[in-house]
Amino acid sequence: MLKPLFGKADKTPADVVKNLRDALMVIDRVKYFQRFFVFVQSDVFDIATDAFSTFKDLMTKHKNMCSEYLENNYDRFFSQYAALTNSENYVTRRQSLKLLGELLLDRHNFSTMNKYITSPENLKTIMELLRDKRRNIQYEAFHVFKTTVFTDF
Repeated sequence: MLKPLFGKADKTPADVVKNLRDALMVIDRVKYFQRFFVFVQSDVFDIATDAFSTFKDLMTKHKNMCSEYLENNYDRFFSQYAALTNSENYVTRRQSLKLLGELLLDRHNFSTMNKYITSPENLKTIMELLRDKRRNIQYEAFHVFKTTVFTDF
């Protein structure tokens, strides 16, 4: 059984993200933020869905905070994020690819995007996902792949 993410059962992750001060606390305390990767891959659909929704809000609604976090924790974040894009779970894989595309195309994350697209390992992973038998996975992988092709250095 998973423990409540923020210690109090009455305070859901979605409630936390709505308050920027609390969101800053979550990002600042890396141990809390890293737990999202565990919750997103939960076998319990409701937990995984709620966790991913909260994770996405945290990464897309607070752009400056997210950008700073990604720059300072690039290696740790993307080593764990790779597990999401390579997940056996179709929903996890598709949602994580879609979010990755959004993050890389956001102008606030320009330096993170440059670092990501210059990695041969990341390019290899995305190219393998382009060969996935599921069309929606290919589609989301293409949106990530196009950042490597159309980015002018």
